[in-house]
Amino acid sequence: MTVATAVARAEHLTNPEIAEYPFNFKAFRPEDIAVALIGPEGGQTRLGPGEYEVELFSQTGLVRLTPAGQALAGAGARLTIRRQMSFTQEIDYRPHDLFPAETHERALDILTMTAQELRDLINDRPAGGGAGGGGEAGARGDPGPPGPPGPPGEPGEGGAPAPQAAEGPGQWVFLETNVLPPGGLWAYFSLGYNASKTFIGDTRTRGGLAPGGTTINTGSVGYSGFAWRIA
Repeated sequence: MTVATAVARAEHLTNPEIAEYPFNFKAFRPEDIAVALIGPEGGQTRLGPGEYEVELFSQTGLVRLTPAGQALAGAGARLTIRRQMSFTQEIDYRPHDLFPAETHERALDILTMTAQELRDLINDRPAGGGAGGGGEAGARGDPGPPGPPGPPGEPGEGGAPAPQAAEGPGQWVFLETNVLPPGGLWAYFSLGYNASKTFIGDTRTRGGLAPGGTTINTGSVGYSGFAWRIA
């Protein structure tokens, strides 16, 4: 498994004659795809169950509007397709099993995809409101309250911090300790292993977001992982 693109959303202009709109990013579950319409005046409408269907392929997918969704879309609206995963850690390694390569790769994919979504949320915060980021999306037709201004992005796709070895936003490091590097906000993945260098899968698998300097894993002899400074 891989994540072949660095994007986590797509936009299209709607056309009453078109019901299918593709997106060029990976998702694991149809329910992780959120679809919204932005009208000419900027008002946002988030589509709900019964208004669209999702078909997933290996690295891409397709949103298919139902007749109810097409009636809402009309002509000339912007249809936005986003991946919005729940920020939870569901990978569970079983003690004493052979190294689960596919499960490990899926965990790395999920962490990468989560970092992409967080990048988009951070970049969208100055605009505020709705699916854009800072504010929580409101009821149908309500774009939600504006969010607080976000930090400026470093050079990279869409203003996101580009991965780099130098210190600062975008810094990407391998972890051989259970403490994040100092400064900023980090997306990370960490595995603990025992004295025989066997990875421990129970509660000593960690992934998420934390400020620099945070102890992110405990209870193991050693640790292995990586981290990306996103702010």
